Formats: sequence, structure tokens, C-alpha cells
Amino acid sequence: MDLRSIERSIIAHTNLTRERYGRPRVQPKRNMNRAARFHSNHMAKVRRLGHNGIGDGTPASRARKYKCGKGNSAENVQGPWSQGYFKYYKTTEEEIGKLAVEQWMNSPGHMRNILNPSWTVLGVGAGKSRSGGVYLTQTFGPNRQMDDELLVGLCRGCKSQHIRTRKTAHQINLWRCLKCKEVFPTPAKDFRRPEKWSVLA
Repeated sequence: MDLRSIERSIIAHTNLTRERYGRPRVQPKRNMNRAARFHSNHMAKVRRLGHNGIGDGTPASRARKYKCGKGNSAENVQGPWSQGYFKYYKTTEEEIGKLAVEQWMNSPGHMRNILNPSWTVLGVGAGKSRSGGVYLTQTFGPNRQMDDELLVGLCRGCKSQHIRTRKTAHQINLWRCLKCKEVFPTPAKDFRRPEKWSVLA
């Protein structure tokens, strides 16, 4: 059983479902995938399904740990899918992803998370317990990867033209020059956001 193939299937069927309801597609994000896998692996380890209170923090603390960005988020979990189910029904990884999304869509709360038009990025993680049961996590969020957003412009410190600047981790209204390391406010007239540097995946 290839867990990564299950994750890819969930992402694909999540977007197919959103398109069917007229919602924009969500883009997978590496950090959010890592957060979702961490939670699925922990659920598999303790053999408990949940969002909080099972020993690996909360959705918000996991988002901070894996630097998933700022803003609201939502989480769907599911499992375990037993080895007996896979063997009896001869289910493929593609089918598991499709069935998982269908089951979430049968629950009003999970369906709201999948169809929320505010979400633009998605993380998916699958984990397997010692007995072979598979646990699944979806993590949704807005595209606010502030620590990875780049601008170009004129630095007030070293006066370099078209340097890259990065938002500081904790002061979201300040920016740091990657050349001289000076931190300063960002006037809109001095900086622009080219498409190829807008947000790093």
C-alpha cells in the first residue's frame, strides 16, 4: 500500500469535487503536507482519531510547527481503513482517495471544509499503524506563506537596486534585505511583486 499515492488521489478528488461545486482548485503545499502526515502518523501510532487531545497538539500548533503560514485553517481526519477492507474489496490507492473524499462529503462539517471558497492551499497526509490501518488528514488554509514571500526594490541601507527582500517571521509589517540584512517598512511605491517571485512553494 503506497501512502503517497493515496495522498495524491485525495488531492485530485478534492479538486474534482470543488470544481463540481464551482469552487476554485486548491494547491498542495509542502509544509502543510508535512503537518498532515505528522498528524496521521501520530493517530496511527496511538490508534486514535481526533484533532486535539491525543498527544500531538492542536491543528494550530501543528501549523506553527511546520510553518504553514498565517490565518485561519481547517482540518479533516478519517480512519482507520483496515487491511481487511483492502484485501476483501481489492481496493487500489486511487479508489481509497476517491472513497475518502466521498465519505467526508457525506458529513456536513467536513463538506464545508472541502467546499470553503476561502481555502486556496491544501495539505494531505496518510499514516499506517502497526496493524496496517490507514489514517488520513486534510489540512486547508489560505495562501499566506508570509515568511516565504519575496519582493524586489530599493534597499534603504545598501542602496542596491532590485534586491530580494523577505518578510520577517514575527513582524509582518517589516521586511529584511537579504543582502545587508537591514529591516525596514515596505512602502508600496518602492516595491513591486513580480509574478515569478510572488510566493515560493
